[in-house]
Amino acid sequence: MGLGGGADDFFFFGMSLSLESCGLGLSGGGAWLLGLGALVSGIGFGSAPIMLRSMLADVIERERQLTGESRAGLYYSLNSASYKIGASFGIGIPYVLLEALVGYQPGGTNGPAETAGLIWVFVGVPAIAYGLPVLVLRRYPLTRKAYGDLQPPDTP
Repeated sequence: MGLGGGADDFFFFGMSLSLESCGLGLSGGGAWLLGLGALVSGIGFGSAPIMLRSMLADVIERERQLTGESRAGLYYSLNSASYKIGASFGIGIPYVLLEALVGYQPGGTNGPAETAGLIWVFVGVPAIAYGLPVLVLRRYPLTRKAYGDLQPPDTP
């Protein structure tokens, strides 16, 4: 079961374009082709925050239907905190990978292997990081049918 409405296809589209960009950069396809691929792949990456907020609203509404209580503030604060933690890792981890695994030296002399490693760290790793949640989300249970099957909670 997919997300419905083609949302999972949209994520896969963005990921595939990102991997295409990586391939264009590694094959020496030129800066224009790489830039075009990166620009178009931004569509897929830009959809993630929108989809997460939409799914968060689904979860909040589902909880309200099941329990009669609204915990929107709790859910949004957890979402905000996890986003900030993830963003901080996203800033530091690439530089550690570049130095420890790739051997890239900023301002130094870098060969084709280091340049390819640079492309993989900044394009391949994010594509994988976005791809793994997509595999989990393919079984996302909050569909229109799931909402239709819910009965409102009994109120005294």
